[in-house]
Amino acid sequence: MPNTSSQCASAMLAEDMLLLVLAGRKTATCMPLAKLTAAGTPIPEPGKRDVVLDGDGVPACTVETVAVTTCRFDEVTEEFARAEGEPSLDAWRISHSRHFARNGGFTPAMKLVCEQFKVVEFLGAYKKS
Repeated sequence: MPNTSSQCASAMLAEDMLLLVLAGRKTATCMPLAKLTAAGTPIPEPGKRDVVLDGDGVPACTVETVAVTTCRFDEVTEEFARAEGEPSLDAWRISHSRHFARNGGFTPAMKLVCEQFKVVEFLGAYKKS
């Protein structure tokens, strides 16, 4: 089945995020607490490992959660925004408020689960020589 434009955009975003992770420029991510709760997904805990996929769904690396906090959107720090790969807190706020608005709703008071991670293994074609 051919990709729709939203699938292409998602694949391109996944690829962009992966490149930041592989380069060590993205060491954090966040998600709305309400979205996790609604899906019955537990809050990540330190030591949890996940496989990160590239834009084609191919495993690229394994990451390990090193810290998890919760805070309001409007309490996210400059340090965390930069750990997410953004150039500044203002850029983070703009991109994330738009993303959350498109994907379930946004308010400055919304609670976020903020997860910090490290790459523990490069996989397949992404293995470093």
